[in-house]
Amino acid sequence: MRIKALLLLLFLALPGLAESSAVPVEAFPFMAAVSAPSGPAGAELLAFSLTPAVYERADQLYGNLRVVDATWKELPFVVRRDERHTRRFADLPLETTLLSFKKLGGNRVELALENLDKKKFARKITLAAANRNFEKEARVYGGDNLDSMRELGGPQTLFDFSEAVNLSNRSLVLPENRCRYFKVVVDNFAETKAGPLKEVVNRQGAAISERVVVNTEPLRLDGVELFAQVETVPQAEPVETAKDTAFTREEANGTSVLLVSSPREPLLGFELLVGDANFLRDVRVLCSNDQTDWRLIMDGRISGKAFRGRGEALSTLRFPECRASRYRIEILNQDSPPLELKGLKSLCCIHRCVLLAEGAAGRELSLLFGGEDIRPPRYDLSAVLAGMESPVMAEAKLGEAKANPRFNPAAQSKGFDGKTLFMVVVALVVLVLLLTLRRSVGKIDSASAE
Repeated sequence: MRIKALLLLLFLALPGLAESSAVPVEAFPFMAAVSAPSGPAGAELLAFSLTPAVYERADQLYGNLRVVDATWKELPFVVRRDERHTRRFADLPLETTLLSFKKLGGNRVELALENLDKKKFARKITLAAANRNFEKEARVYGGDNLDSMRELGGPQTLFDFSEAVNLSNRSLVLPENRCRYFKVVVDNFAETKAGPLKEVVNRQGAAISERVVVNTEPLRLDGVELFAQVETVPQAEPVETAKDTAFTREEANGTSVLLVSSPREPLLGFELLVGDANFLRDVRVLCSNDQTDWRLIMDGRISGKAFRGRGEALSTLRFPECRASRYRIEILNQDSPPLELKGLKSLCCIHRCVLLAEGAAGRELSLLFGGEDIRPPRYDLSAVLAGMESPVMAEAKLGEAKANPRFNPAAQSKGFDGKTLFMVVVALVVLVLLLTLRRSVGKIDSASAE
């Protein structure tokens, strides 16, 4: 009877233990009002973006957030990153025929091309040339036949500056068109360049007259190809915003160290605004929440190259989404002079609270946040949202943070979370089994004695 009574007591106690795992509203020191939603009528979801004040006080998994109404009743929600589906395109080579190659007046040449693919249309022309160190202007004309053509866009420049820097362009981008035939007119086809040889033609004492051998170098084309653009599968990408960010700079042992403070907003990277034209540096990015334990989140390179007014720069430092209060950017200069930095931008993404609009309709909502040792909520809303296809969403805004009038520091205890509840149940079951075993052993001893 005692064993049955213990089992019955355990069964009756479990709901009470589960109920005691709820976190009281007095455990959250801060709150912010949620404005009335704006958006299409009949919206299925309601969403609002988190603010820097929330990011700064929220834990890593947003476990110390709750949405309540005016009666302090808790409403289920999920925190999601704001994303959008971006259209991306890839180049697809088309079957191309070179119909003619003509020399025109004024040191120009004309190439006539035909797209043999009847279903896809060209958006780019690439010229394979063996030449190096050149700069030429080109124009593209298109039409349904070679006799009736119109210019597609304006002049474009083909160039190669590999003698000075690894920078080149051998492609001509086309606007959207439905042309089957194309003509490419290239100016300055043959360039006059000074050769490497010099001939002494007259020597009179210290005065020396030289004659430089001049070579004429035409553009040598190894092939021409048309490309179409095909759309790839759209991928969800985070909505990204760039924010000017203050930093402090230190120089030590050939390394530039940039220190950045953050309100723990979710970041996807940094963009360095570099004043130098040509550079190549190894870079590391580390993060910390206590300024003592630094964690490496990015190890890569930045570079920049420019020549004759053209160039490109790769100075964006990307890393997996991170929320930290301090960041450390280390630029390894070695024996090179430090880079001229004109500024720094943080690449931020947005996290939003999403809840069902039906449950929030007509209610004054608030977000409770902050506090320590608070158990994350366990809602089934994520499973519900997974079954909704393209739901209509209304947008709301989060107001300024203020103190929670019902805050009580004594309420910031975990109580029975899931792990604690499991351990309690295990302990009780073990106790019941031990008592059962003891009773059984006692019966066996009594039977043996008789």
